[in-house]
This record gives sequence, structure tokens and C-alpha cells, in this order.
Amino acid sequence: MKHVLHYHSQTEDQLSEIMLWYEEQQSGLGTSFLDEFDQTIKHICDFPEAVEVRRKKYRVVKIGKFPYVIVFELNKKSIEVYSITHTSRHPGKRFKWR
Repeated sequence: MKHVLHYHSQTEDQLSEIMLWYEEQQSGLGTSFLDEFDQTIKHICDFPEAVEVRRKKYRVVKIGKFPYVIVFELNKKSIEVYSITHTSRHPGKRFKWR
């Protein structure tokens, strides 16, 4: 069954900030991050149950070669993407978006 993908508004802001930061570091690196992000989202959409539940009902998957993870929840009809978090942050902060 296909799930509807929903991004929380802060997730879109996080994605933009991360892309801009990488692009400032090196031309084209922001685009590389976006490509890896898109591939990771495609994997989540194609195989959402393949990602194990890490904390309560939340699933966490790493974004390719970049030190970021996507935190999401799989519901019956939707995939809720809550945050994009740097892996060096305290693990508990990954789940503080509300």
C-alpha cells in the first residue's frame, strides 16, 4: 500500500537551512545533500517498514554519506516526516520538534 508523505513545516525549514549551509561550504554540495535526501525519502516511501522503530513509534534513517538522520512515523495511511537532525546532537533532541 502506498502511503501519503507529509512534511512538518519545521522539516522544510531544516532542509533549506542544511542545503544552504552545505552550498556555502562548497559549490554543489547543497545539491548533493538534496540528492541524498531525495534518495533516502524514496527508500522510506518504497520500504517504510524496513526502517526499524527506534524510539516509541519513531523511525530514524541516515541520509547517505551526510551526518544527518530523518525522523519519521509510519501510520496506516501516511508517513509523517518530523525532523532532519545532525547525528552529533544529543539523541533525545532528535525527537523534540513539538
